[in-house]
Amino acid sequence: MKGRVGRVLAEALPALALLGVGDFLAGLYLGSHSKTLAAVPGLLTLLPVIMGLRGNIFSIMSAKASTILHVEGLAGLKSSGMRKTVGSLLLSMSVLPLVSVLLAHLYYESVGQGTVDLEGVIFVVYSSAVVMFPIILLFLLAITIMGFRFGMDPDHYGIPLIMGFADVLAIVFMTHFATLGRLPLWSTLLLPLAMLIVSLLLGVKAQVLKAAMLAQVLAILLDLVAGVILEKNLEVISRHLGLLVVLPLVNSELGGIGGILASKYSTGLNLGFLEPRLAPTRSHIRYLSAAVILGALLFSLLSVLIAILGDVPLAAHLFLTALGTAISVVAWVLTHSITIFSYKHGLDPDLLSPPTITGTMDVLGTLMILFISLSC
Repeated sequence: MKGRVGRVLAEALPALALLGVGDFLAGLYLGSHSKTLAAVPGLLTLLPVIMGLRGNIFSIMSAKASTILHVEGLAGLKSSGMRKTVGSLLLSMSVLPLVSVLLAHLYYESVGQGTVDLEGVIFVVYSSAVVMFPIILLFLLAITIMGFRFGMDPDHYGIPLIMGFADVLAIVFMTHFATLGRLPLWSTLLLPLAMLIVSLLLGVKAQVLKAAMLAQVLAILLDLVAGVILEKNLEVISRHLGLLVVLPLVNSELGGIGGILASKYSTGLNLGFLEPRLAPTRSHIRYLSAAVILGALLFSLLSVLIAILGDVPLAAHLFLTALGTAISVVAWVLTHSITIFSYKHGLDPDLLSPPTITGTMDVLGTLMILFISLSC
């Protein structure tokens, strides 16, 4: 399906708005239950990385489901290729969080600052994952199939809706399991082992697994960079409460715009209505226009939000709208470059683009808020 700018905006804006609402609600819930999560040492520290990992996995799944739907129709969602994609992503979800937790534990042990409760963190992370995965998968299939049947394009709304829904569920379920105590480490490790076994039963595609793991590791590193920037400059950003409040929304909306572009580009390349050329054509420019308009509208709304909070100078509103729109253009440039490069080299853009772009948007969004804080 070719996406006219008007259609992209009509279908993407409500999804991005719901993403913002979902992340806002997740933030409120986190704020009211932070003591519960803090009772498990290391869980709050690892929360952004774990949530980022899950968001990336489900974003890849959404982009892949949309591409398969466009290329093969509804029957494609029942194919062995889709099943093996789900299996490969489930396998990565069974391994990468455990690696992240162990690396954090080793880091804290080496520097002698802080600690990670291995039994508690692994129990919470994997118990919530076991419950979340089938729920998110069913939600993804439902919105993809229903939207497609009603003439909508899942590329325009799938990733933002999945990201918002996954963020809310992650906070709720992790908080719930944090209240249940813990199991011995050996029995807790049965959870990722069970996920691994299920993934192997579904089937695994080596190419999908390698590409997805590579992209997610890169995204983890980018999220860690964003986290370090925020941690080292938290005092500066905290001078204006409004900017601190909108930071998660800024990053999620930029990631949502990037995810929409990545999903649409991948479909366009596979269907042939987008040429795999780095020199932009009229079809490519159409999505640049959509990115600019989406960025301008969304960041104008975020400017209104910080105006309601009332502690941010007028210049910050102008900077937020202008820089948010500019970074939306950067999201298009990254999408254009990464998807075309990967497609021309025989790699699957659905696997590489969403995590890489959303991770980069986290870094750029954090830098933007820091710049505005320093300038105002």
